Amino acid sequence: MNIENMKMLITKSGAELQTGLTDDEINEIERVFGAPMPADFKEMLHHFLPIGNMFYDWQKPQNVHDDFYRDLENVIRFDISNNNFWCPLFGDKPQSIDESVAKAMAAIHNAPPLFPIYSHRCAARSASRDKSVVISLYQFTDSAVYGVGIEDYLMREFGNQDNVSMIENVHVPFWSECLEL
Repeated sequence: MNIENMKMLITKSGAELQTGLTDDEINEIERVFGAPMPADFKEMLHHFLPIGNMFYDWQKPQNVHDDFYRDLENVIRFDISNNNFWCPLFGDKPQSIDESVAKAMAAIHNAPPLFPIYSHRCAARSASRDKSVVISLYQFTDSAVYGVGIEDYLMREFGNQDNVSMIENVHVPFWSECLEL
């Protein structure tokens, strides 16, 4: 990973860079989320921490987790209510919206976690790659792979869009099936 290039791309967004997280802080994130972070996202956060302009404040991992999953619950409620969305991995769909949302969120909480990065972009561990897969999850019915690896994602988000290629053959356990990635 080219850390200096990543720093340059993030500062173009208007975010500030702070000292990276310690091993203890990374361990706390993984404890709160219940799983190891994608290795490249973890490495970036060891080197520096983007703050502001829609980046998440990883110095407060419980807040990041709670805010992200609350927002995810609102997204799933909207998609179930307005777009007739239902992922087969959630199981049989209940009749009521509230029961459907509860069942969907139970499945999501048992799925491999997503680690929010910026706005509605999140990092997931790939089943077949050593880099994270960055997913844009605006809604369950409006999602896409936005990068393979944190550096690739940052280039797509903040860099020269002319030099990016299509992303193919990416599989993220649970999320690929639910989001049709």
